[in-house]
Order: sequence, then structure tokens, then C-alpha cells
Amino acid sequence: MIGVDVNEQRIRYVRELGIGRVMHVNEIGDRRFDLGYDCVGAAPSVQNLLGIVDRHIVIFGVLKGTLQYEAHLWSKGFKLESYRYRPFGTRDRELLIDAVANKGLNTECIQTHHVPFTRYDEAVELSRSQEAIKVHFYPGSDFE
Repeated sequence: MIGVDVNEQRIRYVRELGIGRVMHVNEIGDRRFDLGYDCVGAAPSVQNLLGIVDRHIVIFGVLKGTLQYEAHLWSKGFKLESYRYRPFGTRDRELLIDAVANKGLNTECIQTHHVPFTRYDEAVELSRSQEAIKVHFYPGSDFE
């Protein structure tokens, strides 16, 4: 698995953490992938994936913008899926809890900013500006 991004600051951050392989989209070269998983939701990010993925892309973020889905993708049975319309059921919750509790899934490294829920607009702007990877809130204290 390789993380691909257009934001040099986020790429440096991941490299400093040493949590996996990451590269700028311009470094991909002629590499091809079967599956692409977009967590950004920005149309240019997904469009980049359409150029390097051969079979299936899942968009986990809220898509912002317009994609160009070219005829060659349609003719080869390429699958473009929005996670939004896939129900998150009991089995998904069980798998997620197991991944966090027993398999070492640690999301703290991508939680780059914490703001109180009362400053939600600030959290949105941190995400939009790409200054934050993920902004988090603490239930029980940030919602008061």
C-alpha cells in the first residue's frame, strides 16, 4: 500500500512518523494500482486516482467538485464507488472495533488538530485549507 498525496506538508508528516510509504502524485511514474481509496474527497484527488488505478476506486470523503469519467473506464468495467451510500452495519462496527482493539489500528497520528466543538467552523476551515489532516473533538467535554 502506498499513500499518494499532492500536499507536501502531509507527505513530510507521514514520512517523519515512519508509518508507511507515501509519495507525491508526480512521483508515481508508470506505477499502476488495482484499488484506490480516496479519503480527501476533492475532485482533483479522485481524478489523479482515475489516472493510476485500473479496477476500483472508493471515495470515502464527501466529493467536492466534478470528475471526468472517461469512456475507456466505462468500457473496461471500472468501478467508482461512494462510501456514503454503503450502509455501515453491525459487521462493519465489529471489524472496526477489532482493528482498533486487537490489531493495532492507530488513528491518532492523523488527528493533527483538536478544537472544541463550539468552534466547528474553525475545524472545517482547517480541513478545507489542508492545514489539518483530521480534526478531532472529545465527546463529553467538547460538546458542552
